Amino acid sequence: MTPGGSCRKKDYGFLYGGLGDLQTNGNPLNLLEVKGLVKRLSILGLPSCTFFVNALLLRVEAASVEEYGVVRKAGANGALGRVKRVTLEDIAKIVGVSRATVSLALNGKGTLPERRRDEIKRVAAELNYIPNPLAQALRGVRTHSIGVVTNYFSNIYFRDFYVGLEGAADTQGFSFMVSQAYESIEKEKQQVARFSEYGVDGLIVLPCSQENEHLLRVSALGIPVVLISNTLGDDFAAVVADNVRGTELAVSHLLSLDERPVFHIAGPLNQSAQQLRRETFCRVMHEARPGVTPEVYKAKGLRAEAGYACMQKIFREHESPFSLFVCNDETAMGVMTFAREHNLRLPDDVAISCFSGDTAFSSIGVPISTVAVQSRRMGEMTARLLLDLIEHPEERDSPPVITLPVSLQSNIMDHL
Repeated sequence: MTPGGSCRKKDYGFLYGGLGDLQTNGNPLNLLEVKGLVKRLSILGLPSCTFFVNALLLRVEAASVEEYGVVRKAGANGALGRVKRVTLEDIAKIVGVSRATVSLALNGKGTLPERRRDEIKRVAAELNYIPNPLAQALRGVRTHSIGVVTNYFSNIYFRDFYVGLEGAADTQGFSFMVSQAYESIEKEKQQVARFSEYGVDGLIVLPCSQENEHLLRVSALGIPVVLISNTLGDDFAAVVADNVRGTELAVSHLLSLDERPVFHIAGPLNQSAQQLRRETFCRVMHEARPGVTPEVYKAKGLRAEAGYACMQKIFREHESPFSLFVCNDETAMGVMTFAREHNLRLPDDVAISCFSGDTAFSSIGVPISTVAVQSRRMGEMTARLLLDLIEHPEERDSPPVITLPVSLQSNIMDHL
């Protein structure tokens, strides 16, 4: 370094080299290092040396490589490499404090002077610092995140469910991530394991079978689980619809139309909700029409294509008119598609009643009856129950099951 504070290449040669390939000492140039150099040079009274730093910053800006407070190394073809996450250590280097001090400041703890605490927060904000949820989970710190495992993203029932879930979770500062299991127990196990590895504070699961070992393992790790729509014995909290009452309403309504036969398209019987609906359908039919064997057609899944396939079989075996109690709205979509393709009139030839979200069919004007489940309310209640179990672990020993009321909505009589 020359007298008077000027800067020579041999003193700060790494800065010159950095101009060529965005590197310092052979490593990818970090914007934190550049800002740190500016601060140190200013303290040393070497303003002329900041020319080289500013030149590097211009290269950074021109390449549009500033993201999450880090500079990415440009490859030979101009492509940008992987972004390095800003860490507490990075912030500590800039501010000139320890990593522990930065952690205390960002978490609102410790007895730091307000000026220093504000400086740390300002630097963290400028660098777009994002806490690492995995590191927080390993330290036993809440990540304020929830994992949700359902069957399909396209399931129209969950449209309002997510709205209710988000509203309740957001008020407590929680966010949620969603995955789909495609009605596969192996996929469900995989998604549950991933969420637990991500460090979520709780799980919401729509179980696709009666297997529960993977959920018991997660619970043993201290991660509460709340089930939706289905129950798994007394081991887990759950929020479900009143499947018995809903089935009674739907089947009784179909029986009241006329003397036509009533059949049931049942969902997978390894799910508690579908099993209850099937059992209740058979009971109501026995009571209403003694001596007539209830006919049940088992759908291979809860999808439109499963309903379509069942309808093919029913149409081969029976002449219209007849009535159908369908396990859910997705499956009913397949039934309606078949009816349209074969010029079957609703409800004159085929009368349909199914379980559904309370707004699923409200906008399409189809003449059917639905057992309306308050899907948004279910989302709200599920979130509140899970958040309560997160906040009060002692309540997990006696997990509650909340049953939501249902109602029958029908416009069939208007079209007969």
